[in-house]
Amino acid sequence: MELVKQFTCPCRPGFTYKTSSTFNNHKKNKLHQNYENKRKEESINATRYENEINLLNRNYEKILREKIELELKIEQLEDMIATIINR
Repeated sequence: MELVKQFTCPCRPGFTYKTSSTFNNHKKNKLHQNYENKRKEESINATRYENEINLLNRNYEKILREKIELELKIEQLEDMIATIINR
Protein backbone atom coordinates (compact mmCIF):
# COMPACT_ATOMS: atom_id res chain seq x y z
CA MET A 1 0.00 0.00 0.00
CA GLU A 2 1.38 3.36 -1.04
CA LEU A 3 0.77 6.53 0.94
CA VAL A 4 -0.05 9.56 -1.15
CA LYS A 5 0.18 13.03 0.32
CA GLN A 6 -2.88 15.15 -0.47
CA PHE A 7 -2.89 18.92 -0.40
CA THR A 8 -6.23 20.51 0.42
CA CYS A 9 -7.30 23.96 1.55
CA PRO A 10 -10.51 24.94 3.36
CA CYS A 11 -10.96 27.95 1.07
CA ARG A 12 -11.72 25.49 -1.73
CA PRO A 13 -13.55 22.58 -0.10
CA GLY A 14 -13.39 19.27 -1.93
CA PHE A 15 -10.50 20.31 -4.16
CA THR A 16 -7.19 18.45 -3.95
CA TYR A 17 -3.95 19.95 -5.22
CA LYS A 18 -1.73 17.48 -7.06
CA THR A 19 1.65 18.78 -5.93
CA SER A 20 3.05 20.85 -3.12
CA SER A 21 4.09 23.53 -5.60
CA THR A 22 0.54 23.97 -6.93
CA PHE A 23 -0.66 24.08 -3.34
CA ASN A 24 1.95 26.72 -2.44
CA ASN A 25 1.03 28.74 -5.54
CA HIS A 26 -2.60 28.54 -4.48
CA LYS A 27 -1.71 30.15 -1.15
CA LYS A 28 -0.49 33.19 -3.07
CA ASN A 29 -3.65 33.68 -5.14
CA LYS A 30 -6.41 36.16 -4.39
CA LEU A 31 -9.02 33.53 -3.46
CA HIS A 32 -6.83 32.16 -0.68
CA GLN A 33 -5.68 35.61 0.49
CA ASN A 34 -9.31 36.77 0.78
CA TYR A 35 -10.14 33.60 2.72
CA GLU A 36 -7.23 34.15 5.12
CA ASN A 37 -8.11 37.82 5.64
CA LYS A 38 -11.74 36.97 6.34
CA ARG A 39 -10.72 34.21 8.77
CA LYS A 40 -8.39 36.58 10.64
CA GLU A 41 -11.08 39.25 10.80
CA GLU A 42 -13.61 36.74 12.14
CA SER A 43 -11.14 35.61 14.77
CA ILE A 44 -10.49 39.19 15.87
CA ASN A 45 -14.23 39.92 16.04
CA ALA A 46 -14.85 36.74 18.03
CA THR A 47 -12.19 37.77 20.55
CA ARG A 48 -13.73 41.25 20.84
CA TYR A 49 -17.16 39.75 21.44
CA GLU A 50 -15.80 37.36 24.07
CA ASN A 51 -14.06 40.26 25.83
CA GLU A 52 -17.24 42.31 25.77
CA ILE A 53 -19.27 39.40 27.16
CA ASN A 54 -16.72 38.91 29.96
CA LEU A 55 -16.85 42.61 30.81
CA LEU A 56 -20.65 42.58 30.88
CA ASN A 57 -20.65 39.48 33.11
CA ARG A 58 -18.23 41.13 35.55
CA ASN A 59 -20.36 44.29 35.63
CA TYR A 60 -23.48 42.20 36.21
CA GLU A 61 -21.85 40.37 39.12
CA LYS A 62 -20.68 43.68 40.60
CA ILE A 63 -24.20 45.12 40.36
CA LEU A 64 -25.64 42.00 42.02
CA ARG A 65 -23.18 42.35 44.93
CA GLU A 66 -24.08 46.04 45.29
CA LYS A 67 -27.79 45.16 45.24
CA ILE A 68 -27.31 42.63 48.04
CA GLU A 69 -25.33 45.17 50.09
CA LEU A 70 -28.04 47.80 49.60
CA GLU A 71 -30.78 45.36 50.56
CA LEU A 72 -28.89 44.56 53.77
CA LYS A 73 -28.51 48.29 54.54
CA ILE A 74 -32.24 48.82 53.92
CA GLU A 75 -33.02 45.95 56.27
CA GLN A 76 -30.73 47.41 58.95
CA LEU A 77 -32.27 50.87 58.57
CA GLU A 78 -35.78 49.42 58.79
CA ASP A 79 -34.78 47.62 61.98
CA MET A 80 -33.39 50.88 63.42
CA ILE A 81 -36.59 52.73 62.50
CA ALA A 82 -38.71 50.01 64.10
CA THR A 83 -36.59 50.18 67.26
CA ILE A 84 -36.96 53.97 67.45
CA ILE A 85 -40.72 53.85 66.86
CA ASN A 86 -41.24 51.16 69.52
CA ARG A 87 -39.50 53.12 72.24
